[in-house]
Amino acid sequence: MKISKGISNIIWICLCAVIAFSWLGNQSVYADSGNALPVAEIPAHFVYGSNGLSPSKAYQLILTPDDSASGGTAETPMPDGTVNDVSTISVSRSGGADYSFEIAYSRVGEYWYQVVLRDAGKQVLGTWQVHVTVYNGTDQAGSNALECAVALHQKTKTGDKTDQITAIDKNQPTPSTTVTPTPSITTTPTPGGASAQKSATNAKTGDSSNTRMWIITLSVSTALLLFFLAYLAGKQKRQKISKN
Repeated sequence: MKISKGISNIIWICLCAVIAFSWLGNQSVYADSGNALPVAEIPAHFVYGSNGLSPSKAYQLILTPDDSASGGTAETPMPDGTVNDVSTISVSRSGGADYSFEIAYSRVGEYWYQVVLRDAGKQVLGTWQVHVTVYNGTDQAGSNALECAVALHQKTKTGDKTDQITAIDKNQPTPSTTVTPTPSITTTPTPGGASAQKSATNAKTGDSSNTRMWIITLSVSTALLLFFLAYLAGKQKRQKISKN
């Protein structure tokens, strides 16, 4: 009876070990098995101008884990370069239009993140909730492999889904208007002042004689000429009469 009881204990231990290893196998596929870890990409695309972000301002995309929604653990995977569970991407016109967070996973589970876009003054321009589901799948060769699916929600976990993060900055600085100065007109003073201007207005022709005197002289000359012609005509008439 003692031997059979020992054998039964060994059997129970083996069964528990098989169940435990089976559960671990369903929970994760490690890189040393030859399978690449799945990577979730959280994309963002921005335009610059009145219908997007300001070309002259700098912004930040900030990703933080929601551990309470991910099962209450502090093991939520984060992108490389994360500091104190905060991953930050600088956004500006010089940096381009497309950005993304990339997170690798080695374990089955559901993970939640929050993404916030803010400007240099820490004014929040948008908030998104990210839900990543990692599950067991198969690769092209038919081997077990982890796969992941990403759902991006606007504002809340139940908000509208979107393909990528984008935003509009309604508080853009007003472009400064350059005023072109009107050329000033410089007036050169006329020598002599007002008297010279008056003299220029009443311009002289160069002939200062009395016009009335010339008219009288011309009239008298015309009358004398007519009288002389009448005298000659009368004289010739009298000569013809005396000859007859």
